Amino acid sequence: NSIDPKNEAKPWMLPTLQFNLSAKYKALADKLTVKADLFFGNGMSFKLADGTADKGNPLFDVSIGGDYMFSENFGAFIMLNNLAFNKYKVYQDYPTFGLNAVGGIIARF
Repeated sequence: NSIDPKNEAKPWMLPTLQFNLSAKYKALADKLTVKADLFFGNGMSFKLADGTADKGNPLFDVSIGGDYMFSENFGAFIMLNNLAFNKYKVYQDYPTFGLNAVGGIIARF
């Protein structure tokens, strides 16, 4: 991203470099889907309350997951995020979680 703000010193909370890569593999007659994601971004600049600037850690996030459909309408999924245990901030004073997992049931009607 190339941004030239007119009223501020920097473009706050916007990465100047961001890269995402995703892969998906289907197996077992399309009942099983395995996914992998890679996210990279340089550290974003933040404007603090006193007017000074701060720069966050770079973003490096690896995630894997999958879902399995038991029938045409019902299945289950799981997603493991931030396998690299990277500590970065998407917004000032809101750090991300470390490794986290999400799972659930899929219902299609």
